[in-house]
Amino acid sequence: MLSCLEQRGYVRKDPVSGAYALSLRLFELSRTHLPYEHLTKAAARPMRALAESVHESCHLSILHGARLLIVAQEESPEKIRLSWKWRKLFAVVHGIGTPASFHCCRSRNCGRRCG
Repeated sequence: MLSCLEQRGYVRKDPVSGAYALSLRLFELSRTHLPYEHLTKAAARPMRALAESVHESCHLSILHGARLLIVAQEESPEKIRLSWKWRKLFAVVHGIGTPASFHCCRSRNCGRRCG
């Protein structure tokens, strides 16, 4: 299987160590065939409207094993905003506590933070 992937340019073999590594061709392939493209296209307009109305960034995440994977984002129109890297994985937090502090109310000026 690896030799076939190597012949097609998806992996490369280090001539000294014999170790295999992923090639840029495989990376390009991953960027062109998104498994949740239909979901991100359907969510784009509502996410944009939400980000504009609440003046906060909006992220669409899916459960990926025991983690959350960000599959789409719409940036806040504000100069200062919270944003995560696209395709970043986060641990799912059960109970009280989150890995970051988030606004949890409609008013941007309430000063209240959750998490």
